[in-house]
Amino acid sequence: AAREGIDELQQLGEYLRQYGIDPTNIEVDFTMVRGLEYYTGPIFETVVTEPKIGSLTGGGRYDELIGLFTNKSLPATGTTIGIERIIDVMEELQMFPREVGTTVTQALVTVFDETRRADSIRVTQNLREAGFNAEVWFDAEGLGKQLKYAAAKGIPFAVIIGPDEAAASSATLRDLANGAQWQVPQAQISTELRARIKPA
Repeated sequence: AAREGIDELQQLGEYLRQYGIDPTNIEVDFTMVRGLEYYTGPIFETVVTEPKIGSLTGGGRYDELIGLFTNKSLPATGTTIGIERIIDVMEELQMFPREVGTTVTQALVTVFDETRRADSIRVTQNLREAGFNAEVWFDAEGLGKQLKYAAAKGIPFAVIIGPDEAAASSATLRDLANGAQWQVPQAQISTELRARIKPA
């Protein structure tokens, strides 16, 4: 079994050379383990060294796995792809072109606290019905973190609905590009945004 495994690795190495893969990008690791129950041949992972974020893809040879569902043995090799990790690496290395934004969201509706969540959801839905790409924050984790997230993603506007705004049926709009903010009635949020950005 050991000899067979070594022969497979040598054959794989030859194929990689034929594909023109830089040998410095290949490392054989005899300690790596993946899915002992179903892999039947070489396993592999794709990693980046900087930033150190772990593997981006991982898979291997699993000749018997498909046969469990088809009653026919089929040779197969497959891999998983960590889309979120790939995006994180591309953002860290600034690989996105300047003209390509990191989000299509036009307004982030913040969640001031749990008691205001329903208000935020309602305003978000109203903005979507008006044609805007609106996103509502998924947790009540503090306004600062939410605004930092919006700025990092390139979201142009934030909608803030705190206790004072809720009591007055209003909202605070913040332009994340220049920090300007102003209060408007909730019924006029879409009108205010439309004057500054086009609906999606």
